[in-house]
Amino acid sequence: MAATALAGCVSSTSSTQCLTGELADAAVFPSIVREGLDSAMRQAIGVAPEGFPFGAVLVDIVSGEVVAAAGNQMANGDPSAHAEVDVLREAGIAGIDLTATVLVTTAESCVMCAACAVWAGVQGVVYGTPVTFLTDSGWKQFGLTQPEIVSASWLSMPVVGNYLRELTDPLYASGPPR
Repeated sequence: MAATALAGCVSSTSSTQCLTGELADAAVFPSIVREGLDSAMRQAIGVAPEGFPFGAVLVDIVSGEVVAAAGNQMANGDPSAHAEVDVLREAGIAGIDLTATVLVTTAESCVMCAACAVWAGVQGVVYGTPVTFLTDSGWKQFGLTQPEIVSASWLSMPVVGNYLRELTDPLYASGPPR
């Protein structure tokens, strides 16, 4: 594998892996995925419910199409019903090959959701708002970043952060519902 310009990432003709706890650049993804990231993030924003405005979509790495979408459903009383867990669960049950997808989410995943993405074997994660902004805005989060969680696992995957943050930060700026 030849080294790329990305810190901690190495590329071959078939894949790019990020080996450290650092953020990657969207250039690690195939062009078909990169070209649709803006639209995918907007779709994730679109499925984010009021109150707990977290949304997530899965993008197929071959077609670049959004193949699944879900919003946070914690208001229904299920503490595990985060957008990322829900989209991965629903897509897996529907028979979608999770290892052929990129997870796009409105905010950096919590520990549970980041671990779920690792267990699912997604090809990478793209998030909007970072966990530091969430905590500064009053949202409860663990003090671990998604790249740190991924780097502590057996799976190397790129994590791209702060993507279209100007669209996602306003979802969280006023804090959680009281």
